[in-house]
Amino acid sequence: MWEPPSTQMLLSSTDAHLFSRFRKYLENGKSGVLSMPYHERDSIWAFSAPDERGVSLVLILPHDDVVAPADKAKSYVQLAIKEQYLHTVFVLIIVVLLVSLLAFLLSRRFTENIMILARGVKRIASGDFSARVEIGGEDEVGELARDFNSMAPSLREHIEIKSALDVAMEVQTNLLPQNSPYIKGYDIYGESRYCDELGGDYFDYIRPDRDGENMRFAIGDVSGHGASHRPHKHCCRDSMPTDVTDGK
Repeated sequence: MWEPPSTQMLLSSTDAHLFSRFRKYLENGKSGVLSMPYHERDSIWAFSAPDERGVSLVLILPHDDVVAPADKAKSYVQLAIKEQYLHTVFVLIIVVLLVSLLAFLLSRRFTENIMILARGVKRIASGDFSARVEIGGEDEVGELARDFNSMAPSLREHIEIKSALDVAMEVQTNLLPQNSPYIKGYDIYGESRYCDELGGDYFDYIRPDRDGENMRFAIGDVSGHGASHRPHKHCCRDSMPTDVTDGK
């Protein structure tokens, strides 16, 4: 949980070189993201450019908290690919053995069906997950063909999970406002933190021309998506424009 400090504290880091770069960014009125230790723990510092009052928002997150969901998704996809690959190799071995045995025992038509299935397995093994085999019949070869056709989409789905999550998270993040509006006398900042990898919450600032200086806030929450949650926010201020105070 984020809590304001009882007293103002200057930000610091054990990496003097990176911290010096961080200060230069703020002095030059720039925003950015740096990977820099905080309280002897690897962290990611995200900071905004100082406004005309010299106030800059600094968000410090533990590095493990940021990369843990991505690493978990990566491990899951890699494990799924490995399992499906082993299944594919296993099916390929079975098919090769069947071809070798049945080629001497069965008719030309039966042998052709086996060869079709073998070519389909080879396409899957080479990375072509759109491969399908057209083999009818209620015998063992027909059943094996149906299992093969149902296996390929499942394998492709697991491989696409990682890229689909990345695209969805990027789209969802771009829907939210990237900058907070400025109204004299107010500090305005909004953030949405999802309880899952993807959330259903949305907010925006609306400032119609006809309303003059009035500000409107749009807030949306998709019904039925997980447990409700409320983000905690903080802003840092100090008497000197180039100084940054510490807040959790």
